[in-house]
Amino acid sequence: KIEGKLHGPLEKYDENSNLLSRQNFEKGQLHGESHRYDANQQIKERMTFHQGIPHGPAEFYKNGRSRLHTFFHEGKQHGTTTHFDEGGMIRAQVQFQHGLKEGTAISYDTSGRVIKVYHYQQGLLNGPVLSYYPSGSLLESGSYSQGRREGDFKSYYENGIIRQILTFDNGRLVRKPQLFDTQGNPTSLGIEA
Repeated sequence: KIEGKLHGPLEKYDENSNLLSRQNFEKGQLHGESHRYDANQQIKERMTFHQGIPHGPAEFYKNGRSRLHTFFHEGKQHGTTTHFDEGGMIRAQVQFQHGLKEGTAISYDTSGRVIKVYHYQQGLLNGPVLSYYPSGSLLESGSYSQGRREGDFKSYYENGIIRQILTFDNGRLVRKPQLFDTQGNPTSLGIEA
């Protein structure tokens, strides 16, 4: 301790002498790399701090495997955040700027194929959104404006023929859904041929 404040490395243990955390302090504030462990002594969190605030790379684990990798700048997520499944495959990547989603976000299926693409601006969905069948064929397309659906949202059969069109204005559905059969013919019942 310096002037009554924690200074230097500090390890915490539970009543069974299992390591709970390994952290560094500078004048009473977390500073540098910090590690926390689960009940099985596997790492569950690795973060970097600067004067008590998350600043730098951060990684979160489950059963000793990385589940989320991100970066903090002055306490806010900044840059690319990557989510992993239990097998270590990337399941999603999201861009952040000063704590808000900004830019492109992509979700992947268990085989690593793109299944959704979103665009964000200042934390709100803004721009095109696309989702795909496992085959790679387009499943749905549409667009958001400041977090609200705007314009036509189209869903497709796997062969590329339009299944349905929903039209939005400022997030409100403004027209009766347009439905199509598997041949592309309009149908009022939405019954597939």
